[in-house]
Amino acid sequence: MSNEQNRLDFIEQRDGRDAAVVFALRTLRTYRKAVLAKRHPRRHHASLPEYRRSFIESYVVCKRLASLAINVDSSATRAIPDNGKG
Repeated sequence: MSNEQNRLDFIEQRDGRDAAVVFALRTLRTYRKAVLAKRHPRRHHASLPEYRRSFIESYVVCKRLASLAINVDSSATRAIPDNGKG
């Protein structure tokens, strides 16, 4: 079991399934931006070859949870702040 899966399981046990899905969706957005950031001022270590794979594997774990939770109230996903950065 991956560290990301352990973290999602912990959040689900502590806060419930909906909270874990919201966290997974927020994490998906963050990890995707980090892996794809290649310009110098915004470059994130996740875009470097030695870290890229682990971030992508974590992304897949979060994506799996998000895709299994199609029945989550759509208002929960709207509650994810974007902070105007994307």
